Amino acid sequence: MLCLTDNGNGFYTVADPQPTNINSCVYLIAQPTEVQSLPWALTVEQGTQLSIAILGLWAVAWCWRAASSTLDSWSGDNNEGD
Repeated sequence: MLCLTDNGNGFYTVADPQPTNINSCVYLIAQPTEVQSLPWALTVEQGTQLSIAILGLWAVAWCWRAASSTLDSWSGDNNEGD
């Protein structure tokens, strides 16, 4: 992170050297390497893979629910209204 300090005339300068105590900073600017380490900073390929995995899970859940309701209707054990 870059520490920006106010120089008094409405402009900000990058503190050199960077302070160890960030409380003296007016603004903190993230570096690109720090942003890439975020959990949701995905490439297009990674985002596509994650989307396919989520859609696949939803499809399995939908099929499981459809099979469950079909088996319930075949069993004749309708507890609705009891």
